[in-house]
Order: sequence, then structure tokens, then C-alpha cells
Amino acid sequence: MMFQDWVVKEFLSINKKLSQLSTDSKFIIELDEVNELSSGAFIVVFDTTQNKTVKYLLVNQDFSAYQNKNEKNEADGYVGLNSESFINPEYVKGLKPSQPIALTANQPHEYTLPQDADLYAIRISGASSVKIGTTSGSDDFGDITTSGAVTWQVGFLNETSLFIESDTDITITPMIFQW
Repeated sequence: MMFQDWVVKEFLSINKKLSQLSTDSKFIIELDEVNELSSGAFIVVFDTTQNKTVKYLLVNQDFSAYQNKNEKNEADGYVGLNSESFINPEYVKGLKPSQPIALTANQPHEYTLPQDADLYAIRISGASSVKIGTTSGSDDFGDITTSGAVTWQVGFLNETSLFIESDTDITITPMIFQW
């Protein structure tokens, strides 16, 4: 049986099954993925202008730009979705939180930014006076005193590492922009 005959047979079978179902329970059966096109292949679609199912001839189509499902989440492949139908954060460049860091009172912590990243903001868990600088004890980029949890926007800091110090025990979460 030729490929185009098989496709037409499959679509006719699906169409017959769908016509026997109530409109509340219609669904589409997923067909096997085909990676090669036979000359004269057809695709069946519902044409809303004609209000009926019609078949279109696929002539000289180039599918080389399309990717196979097994290339999802692979190098040079396309990105899939997680269980909430969002792109997984590890595949997205942009603003994202790094791992939370527990700070001990009056003990400077050196935070090294990931490669190709800038610090944009710092989430602070509670009341504290926090300073951020290029060296221990400095406040080159400012200091903030909070009465509770807050996100401190520091802008894009073009540094590879920073010192963060607090006068109380707190947890901070650096928000970075990954290029």
C-alpha cells in the first residue's frame, strides 16, 4: 500500500469514528510520526469556509526544517514543556533566582555569580541591615535596612563576585539575569 493511500485510509477511519461520537466526546487519535514524505501525500483538514473535511495534496514539501519529537530537550533541539505547560527554567535565559544563602550576622559572604550573569536583585528573608560591596566590609553598591522580608533591586552589577553582609542571621536569594 502506498503511503498516500495509508494516510487517506487512516483519516477516513478517524473521520468515521468521530462522526459516530457525540460532539462532547470527540478527540483526535495521535498517529505515528512520519519523517519522510512520499510524492503525492495528502493531509486531511476541516475547512471552515466549506464547513466540511477536505484533503490537500502535499507537493514537494521540504520537511528538513522540522525536528523529530526525540530531539526535544536535546542540543540543537526544541524545548519541551514541564507538567504545568511552561518551559523548564533551566532552558530559559533571563531573570531567575539562584540558590538561597544563609548569612550569619556580621560575617561577610562572598557570592560568585554564574558565568555570563549579572546580579539584578536580592530577596532578603527578614529584618536586617544589609550591605553589598566588591570587598569584605564595603558598601560600594549600597546598603539597605529592612523591617521585614523584601526584594532589594540593585540593578545590573557587572561584577564576577560580591560580598554581602548582614547585621542579623538571615537568608538571601540572589536574583540573577543570565545572558
